[in-house]
Amino acid sequence: RWAEFVDLLVDRGMISPDDRSLFRITDDLDVAVAEILDFYRVYHSQRYVEGELVLRLRAAPSPELVDLLNAEFDDILTGGTIRATGPTPQELADDDHVDLPRLRIPFDRRRHGRLRQLVDLLNRSGAR
Repeated sequence: RWAEFVDLLVDRGMISPDDRSLFRITDDLDVAVAEILDFYRVYHSQRYVEGELVLRLRAAPSPELVDLLNAEFDDILTGGTIRATGPTPQELADDDHVDLPRLRIPFDRRRHGRLRQLVDLLNRSGAR
């Protein structure tokens, strides 16, 4: 019934079709466990710093992957580009996972389904 409700919301224009990427429905424990483990394969956590979203990663993305992310997900950017970076001064001051590589994204804070698709691509890539 949940999927039917979500389809109704999409049909009425209340949410984006991309928002279907925000959840998985299963009654299989192995599928549920795999979903969680896959979500955190490369993605670690996130934080907003100076108005931009910072994704902390378990593996550094290659320049080619960053280029692909910019090409595939330019629709969720408020301007500028997705870029690989180290910890920001705020993160250093907070000692906030400073050992992890990062992507800094000028995210529009609206298209969360698309953001999930970006995270899924990162996780599938192994950040290579």
